[in-house]
Amino acid sequence: PGSASFVWEEVRPPLPSPVVELLRNTRLGYLSTATHQSGDTSPHLSLMNFTYIPGDEVIIMTTRRDTQKYNNLLAQPRVALLVHDFPTLRDQDGSNHNRTYSITLYGKVGLANNQAQEDRFRQLHLANNPSSSCFIVGENIAVLVVCVECARLCNSERSE
Repeated sequence: PGSASFVWEEVRPPLPSPVVELLRNTRLGYLSTATHQSGDTSPHLSLMNFTYIPGDEVIIMTTRRDTQKYNNLLAQPRVALLVHDFPTLRDQDGSNHNRTYSITLYGKVGLANNQAQEDRFRQLHLANNPSSSCFIVGENIAVLVVCVECARLCNSERSE
């Protein structure tokens, strides 16, 4: 098999089109938060459904309010979200990827500003993740809004 070459790049919003396309076509990411207990800080990782809203440059997620993740976000709103286009995904023409992206997005998370924004973001998130309604709709489920500050890209190209 061929070898891979890697290119690292840091970008800020507005995000470049390859990043936007990956975020629009991917549904799952790994959310990193921090747990603070007894003066110690420990990492906490969660697999999350997400929806990217390009015009707003935000990532929408939802979580139950009675979770460690939610408590972490209230105490420390800085987050990282890792998204990857796994090589098993196909290009639109059906061919295999010879290039893959791993993107780590950095930002600050908060709750929706008002009920109208919460309803809008929840509906967009549900439309993007229809099979995950039990994680999106409910009394105890908060809408999280991640304002993307920057992203670190790893572009891997495989030569044949």
